[in-house]
Amino acid sequence: MERRRSERAWMLAAGAGLAAGLAGGGCESAMPRISDLSGTYIAALCDADMPATAFADGRLGARDANAADSLTVVMLPIVEPVTPHAQVGVSNSAFGLPHCLAVSADGRLAFAVETRGPADARAATTNDLPAGSVLTAIDLSEPLRPEISAILKLSDEPTSVDVHPSGDFLAVSTKGARRQVAIVPLKGQGFGEPMLFPLMGTDDEGTAPGVVVWHPSGAYLAVTMPALGQVALYQFIREPDGSAISLARWGDPVRVGKYPGAARFTPDGKHLLVSCLNWGEDVPGFLVGAPEGDMVLVRLSDVPSTLPGEDGAPAPRAEHAVTASAKTGISPEGFAVSPDGRYIVTANVRRAFLPESDERFTRGGSLSLLYLNERESDLYLAGEFPLDALPQGVAFDPRGRFVVVSLFSSYDPSDVDGELGFWHLTKGRDARLDEVMETDAATGETYSVRVGVGKGPHGVLIVR
Repeated sequence: MERRRSERAWMLAAGAGLAAGLAGGGCESAMPRISDLSGTYIAALCDADMPATAFADGRLGARDANAADSLTVVMLPIVEPVTPHAQVGVSNSAFGLPHCLAVSADGRLAFAVETRGPADARAATTNDLPAGSVLTAIDLSEPLRPEISAILKLSDEPTSVDVHPSGDFLAVSTKGARRQVAIVPLKGQGFGEPMLFPLMGTDDEGTAPGVVVWHPSGAYLAVTMPALGQVALYQFIREPDGSAISLARWGDPVRVGKYPGAARFTPDGKHLLVSCLNWGEDVPGFLVGAPEGDMVLVRLSDVPSTLPGEDGAPAPRAEHAVTASAKTGISPEGFAVSPDGRYIVTANVRRAFLPESDERFTRGGSLSLLYLNERESDLYLAGEFPLDALPQGVAFDPRGRFVVVSLFSSYDPSDVDGELGFWHLTKGRDARLDEVMETDAATGETYSVRVGVGKGPHGVLIVR
């Protein structure tokens, strides 16, 4: 397919070819080029069933009969006129937060969960989407030849997945009452028998989780609990011979704010970052009328409460504490932490999912850039940067110089599919994000770089 341009041109959608198109912009640029982006490939999950407005009205609308959920792989560096890419069918859902995709440290295996199952031909609303049940492993040892290597039925609407730093286990959060955390052993490219655990020590052990994430050491994990406004922390215990696995409480649950969604540990493991969406039953439309979000910083206890101290004495009680918070844009559903732990970028949906006829509609979402001072356990908002699209997931490149954002939908009438957008991080006192720009050699026009990846991209990662 040849490159095409509208007022905002774009890289043509994967599946038919990733042609190098570029979207309209307006700055002269000594900016770093898109070829400076580090990493081996980008992985993005695409949900073919849900239009953006379904988050507001629940209506699925007309759907392309040929469209299907997929994992799209885009090789790096991005080049013109066609960037090497591949797709494989993977059931997934944008119904939850964009934390349903994980990749092993060596980049050879990806894992995806479906919160809701695929729509059948008669499905008209989100209520017609079946409850999700599937955890999928995708072999990416040859990224341009992705293959499904294993499928595990977990039931209970899995909401997120994360890979243990050792690569030996997955943690999956599910909506199953008193079995919200599934620890799944990895056996080669397949799955072992999952072990199910409740959210111990919480006010409501049947509450639905948001996301589950591993600590960088692999010794702990955190689970957000939106309805309770808390995050629970657990120690991961396994016998040396691998014969037994268990979870134990690591201190009391931490009250972080209203409707905590995503969470990430800092790279050094000393803090936990939690995004509070401020959704709720007291908010008009549950999420439609939500105010700005909050990024909350939790300083973690140095000593796990379940381990004995010296000479067999009881260990000091774990004391986790909220030390700072900072405002973000409205509904920060996805966020990422830079490899050096100093910067956080949130993808703020705002009210871009509403029909344009709704007076509350915002034409696009935004990115918030925050600076983390770990020495002082403090957090600062550096700025909010508007987008002309609805963002979902966000990821840093391995060098921490760029972020990629999955754009679930945009307002270019010629763009019927979703895109990936790219921003450069300027570090320092005046830290900011600038959209990556390129100049057309033939015309001298400057364009922002976008890559089409298919309908409904949400979860996204840049892999080393």
